[in-house]
Amino acid sequence: MAVKAGKLVFLAGQLGVEFIGDKRMIVAPGNAERQIETIFNNMRSVLEGVDAGLEDICWLQIFVTDIDDRLSMDQVRRRFSRARSSK
Repeated sequence: MAVKAGKLVFLAGQLGVEFIGDKRMIVAPGNAERQIETIFNNMRSVLEGVDAGLEDICWLQIFVTDIDDRLSMDQVRRRFSRARSSK
């Protein structure tokens, strides 16, 4: 869900989950890279719903439960950042 306040849009609490029926299921348990990919895809969908996109993100904060996952997650983040800056 996104909250729009004037020209600003706020997203919070994005998780590496997808909905299957009425249940929220963790994507690829133990695979942080797949989960962050899902988070970015979910954020893209939510932002498109308020006429915005990943290119409009000005601040991103990511929390991890295992610091060893940070490097693989950074690779995914960079891939999405490159895609948004090439537009």
